[in-house]
Amino acid sequence: MAENKTQDYFDDKNEGHVDTREVNCRCEDPDRHLGCDLGIDDGIMDMKRLRKAILLPVRRVAYRWNRLKLYYWAEQELYEMRNVHVMPKVYYRWLFRISMRIVHMDRFRRFADKAIHTIPYSVRFDVA
Repeated sequence: MAENKTQDYFDDKNEGHVDTREVNCRCEDPDRHLGCDLGIDDGIMDMKRLRKAILLPVRRVAYRWNRLKLYYWAEQELYEMRNVHVMPKVYYRWLFRISMRIVHMDRFRRFADKAIHTIPYSVRFDVA
């Protein structure tokens, strides 16, 4: 009769390998200028921005066409992304400065007012 042998191929010493499960947040070799944040999650943020940029017009069109299920679905999806800014903060700062310059002109007051109110509160208060 053959003996039942258990063959274990796992080694607990981890010699020669970096255990990435424990040190996901630590940086082994930080860059002198960038530090440890190398911007790896930028792709995820770009996808969120794109998704929000698509959902905003979908919600608007669903409201105009009286498609309430689609409207409430888009509203629910947008609520989860309320902290995501569609455009970079640099763009919002530029828009705020330009709008504040042209708000004094009567011809562009409505445009400047609308542009200022499309800027997210967090960016608007940082700039002001």
